Amino acid sequence: MRTHLSAVALLVLAASAVVPTTAQAAPARITDENLKTIDPGTSCVRGAKRPFVNQTTPRLNAFIPAADESDWSQGNVEFRVKNLADGQVIFTGVSPQRPVGNWVESETKPTLANDTTYSWQARFIDEAGEASPWSRGCELSVDTVRPAIPDLSISPGPYKVGQTITLTFGNAGSTDVTKYGYTIMTSEPTKFVSARAGRAKVTLDSAGPTSIRAWSYDRAGTQSHTMDPVVIIVGS
Repeated sequence: MRTHLSAVALLVLAASAVVPTTAQAAPARITDENLKTIDPGTSCVRGAKRPFVNQTTPRLNAFIPAADESDWSQGNVEFRVKNLADGQVIFTGVSPQRPVGNWVESETKPTLANDTTYSWQARFIDEAGEASPWSRGCELSVDTVRPAIPDLSISPGPYKVGQTITLTFGNAGSTDVTKYGYTIMTSEPTKFVSARAGRAKVTLDSAGPTSIRAWSYDRAGTQSHTMDPVVIIVGS
């Protein structure tokens, strides 16, 4: 009888030893809304909506979402940047270790080339070394070249106080101009008009020499150099 009981006990022990354990799931993929760049600021888009940026060292950021309210885990985010034309990885970086529920940033910044389009991605790596799938690619194009100072023509004089004149802008050969800025009697742009419109109405409100300046802005938001002012004489 004792022998029979010992055999049963051994069978129970053997059965319990082979019960499978549940493997830890890999972290979830980081989604588009949880990816962005700073300096310049862009969101995660791709294709025709990709932004043009005028800086070559963007700061890559990702938000690490918690799985649920009880998730107190932490880890790092790994980043990579590819040249969109050939798919070559030109940069990899990693964030400091942070708890979930926080934005993190790569400790190093990529150096990008002008007139080139890139795709960048991120993935979360938890404390156990488990990595999420790579995010979808976030795209951006680099354009660091200033647009030309715009052409500016003004309605012909003579001029007098209260008169409305028309300013007409031209791109001076810069094909990616998206808007013009202009000002009267100040050194910085105070009003803007789209490149498609290309014209602005201005009312002259004071007599005497009146200076007018204009600037071009390209698709990356880069401002042209400041033009020499055009001076008109306004009569009373």
